[in-house]
Amino acid sequence: MTLPSALHAGLAAIFGVPHKAVGFEVQDDGLFLLVTIELNLGEPPVSQLMAAAGHLLDQSVPPRSDEYSWMMTFTHAGALMDSESGGWARPGHMSLSDKAGDTM
Repeated sequence: MTLPSALHAGLAAIFGVPHKAVGFEVQDDGLFLLVTIELNLGEPPVSQLMAAAGHLLDQSVPPRSDEYSWMMTFTHAGALMDSESGGWARPGHMSLSDKAGDTM
């Protein structure tokens, strides 16, 4: 399976990284998408860009009622720097893209 090109290109553009810096793994029989983005230290703080990326993932990956449907991890030189999960359709659960209204 390949990451849809629009989603791949969108994530690379949001974080200002080359396409090869965006990796992915499909898990749970296709119900969960793990995205890994390799960042350089000179790039803007991840927290400023997470809401836009979360919105894109929420639009692209179907939500699950009992668990998250996606996770983004951010690495630098192979070390985990940050992560964020989303796509949980639980009533009352605020997704990352819902929180974007506070910052955008």
